[in-house]
Amino acid sequence: MARRQPAFGTDGSRSPAPVADRLVWLGAALCVLGVPLVVGVALAVVLSAPSLAAGVDSALAAVDGPLGAPDGIEWLLHVGVLGVLVGAWLAGAGLVSGELLP
Repeated sequence: MARRQPAFGTDGSRSPAPVADRLVWLGAALCVLGVPLVVGVALAVVLSAPSLAAGVDSALAAVDGPLGAPDGIEWLLHVGVLGVLVGAWLAGAGLVSGELLP
């Protein structure tokens, strides 16, 4: 079984590896939790419209527009997409900082 390396170096300095690991885990968690939310809400928006074209246009307009006040299911779709994007950025920042910093 693999063991984690200590967070402290041999000279007492702190390693950025635990921070990078936490960023990757947090970003992955946001993406994993956000994707089903986005897919479910987008399907609800599309299926509740009178036609498929109107539903797709409604879902795209909800994601494309400003966030605004919390009202309706479109707001939940917008927040879910923002959560997935933030998760991707955090995971990327963790991966980059884990590789670039000693």
